[in-house]
Formats: sequence, structure tokens, C-alpha cells
Amino acid sequence: MGETVLGNRYEIIKKIGDGGMAFVYKAKDILLNRIVAVKVLRPEFVDDDEFLGKFKREAEAVASLSHPNIVNVYDVGEDGKVHYIVMEYIDGQNLKEIIKNEGTLDEYTALDITKQIAMALSAAHKKGIIHRDIKPHNILISNEGRVVKVADFGIAKAVSNSTMTNIGSIIGSVHYFSPEQAKGKFVSNNADLYSLGIVLYEMIIGKVPFRGDSPISIALQHINDEIEFTSEEQINIPQSVRTIIKKLTEKSSVDRYQSAEEVIEDIEYIEKNIDLDFIKEYDNYVTKNIDIKDLNKQINIEKNRHAEDVVYDDEDDDDYYEEEKPKYITDENGTQFFVVGNTKIRVTEHFNSKGKHIKDLVENAVQYAANAA
Repeated sequence: MGETVLGNRYEIIKKIGDGGMAFVYKAKDILLNRIVAVKVLRPEFVDDDEFLGKFKREAEAVASLSHPNIVNVYDVGEDGKVHYIVMEYIDGQNLKEIIKNEGTLDEYTALDITKQIAMALSAAHKKGIIHRDIKPHNILISNEGRVVKVADFGIAKAVSNSTMTNIGSIIGSVHYFSPEQAKGKFVSNNADLYSLGIVLYEMIIGKVPFRGDSPISIALQHINDEIEFTSEEQINIPQSVRTIIKKLTEKSSVDRYQSAEEVIEDIEYIEKNIDLDFIKEYDNYVTKNIDIKDLNKQINIEKNRHAEDVVYDDEDDDDYYEEEKPKYITDENGTQFFVVGNTKIRVTEHFNSKGKHIKDLVENAVQYAANAA
């Protein structure tokens, strides 16, 4: 870079990263005596006045964001032909490094990270800012408290109703961007949510869903191919997590989650109501609204039904059963029967037909039927 101090204030310590648009350095703010991160625009962009204007506007837009899950932007400046953004320095790792080191993350951790990213996106979207480059490299996890911080809104754009991606410019990272970004079409807030779904998939599986020999082949997979889970993955990964991934990565933005708040709501539903050890048995319950009043009403109905099933009044069985009296019938052939409930006993011809005898027979028939039962 030639200079070790930018703007007579930021002393460069070392390079800590680079992206498609900028290099990132660890630096010291001499004025406030604190460590910061400085993102410096790549030299190939510094002579493009239109791009520089966009860069500055976007940096100022991001500086307006203030949220615990977003890396704070402190300053925007230039020193000669060096254009830079000064940001909060996070002592930790990016998510890509964590996935590389750990292989896969458990469902609890993956969902918690996803929720924190969604919270950051919710704050940005409310300010009219689409990130456009959500990927593990831009997700920083602090060493202290494992707080998630979304960084590098470098290609973000303060959106209007007619926001379009520019095919000739940087539009995101091919492994993570949405089908509409791949097509160069209208981009709305939930393009970020598609990318978030890819990130969640990678945290759970340990690799991205679409790979290929060229950026074009990967982009085509985003456009045409559905995310699939192997039979083993279907057993090991809770249905609820797979459902959220599917909902996040729908090809049509209309079929996707429409807001980051919806994602947060579903994740919190899982965290609060379902033990992940048993969640594999549940199908497609996420994104369904549950009316608490209706739920409580149903619970009360079930309680009352259970109470009716177990109550037994041994003092008066007539509360529950009406005594069924036996019947004496003769069919069309003249054969006589005693009928008790579903039991029909034929009267043989050696029995006489006197009233007392018949009564005895009826009583015997009733007793016989009871004993048989």
C-alpha cells in the first residue's frame, strides 16, 4: 500500500483478508486508541468514478445500521487514491473457518447462528439494504460469547422499487447467490434468505449443495436443481431443519420465506417447543401459525374428555348403562326364542309354555348370557 497510516489516523497493522472488491486490514485508530478493521477498495476500481460513488453511498448506508449482529461501520474516507471503510474489529473466526475446522455443526448451533444472521438481515432490510453476498466468509463469530456478526455489506445497495443486479458487476459469490441473482433479475430481500439457506445447509452437511467446474455450471444448478438430501441425511438431520432449508432455498422468491422475521419465528418455534432428539418424527409443521386461544381450547376439550373417560360412579350404574331386558319372540316357522342383547336362545320343544316356567327360563337365559360374556 505504500503508507502505513490512512487519513493520519488509522495505522495499518496487518492484512487479515480480501474479497472480490476490497482488502481488509487490522489497524489501530490512533485518535481513539482502539483496534479496528479497515476495508480498502481494490486498485482496479479506484479510477471508476461511477463505482466509487456507489461504493461511498453504500458505505454510508451501512454506517446507518446499528445492530448487535452487524459489524459496525465507524468511518468512510479516502487518502489519495486509497478509498476505505473503517469497521468494528471482531476478535474471532469467520464461519467458513469454523466449518472447515469442525466439519459440521450440530443442529442447535447451526440454528442459533442462522437466527442471529436473520436478525442482522431483518435490521438491514428494514433500512432498505440488501446484503447480496451472504456466505460463511462474511459471517464472523466472536471468541467471546460466540456472538454472530454479519460483515462486508460491500456489494450491498440501498434499494428502490426497481433494484436490479448488474450482470457486468460483482453480484455475489456463485456458491451462495440466489437464482434471480444468477439470472440478473429483480432482487428482493429474500435473495439474502436464499443465500442464508445455503449457509445453513453447509453448516449441517459440511459442504455446499451445488458444485461444478465453472461459475456458470454452478449458477445453472442454482437456477434448475433442487436441494436433495440422501437417505442417511434424512435420518440424521431433523425434518424441521430440512424443511427450513427447503423453504429458504425455493427457486421462486414467491415460494420462499418473505421476511427474515418469518425465519426467526420458525427457528424459535423449534427451539422452544420441540426437543431436537425427537424432531425427526415431525413433518412440515414450520411456517404454520398457531392460535394460542384455539390451542388452549383444544387442550381443555381433551382434559374434559379424559375426565369423562375415567370417572366411574359405583353407587349408581344407571348413570351409564340402561338395563337391557330380554325378549320372547316367535319366528315365521313358529320357533320360539329368548333374545338378550345380541344373544338369541332357541326354546326347545320339551319346555312347556306356562307363564311361571317361561319366566324361569328367561331368568336362566339371562344368567346364561351373562356368564357367557
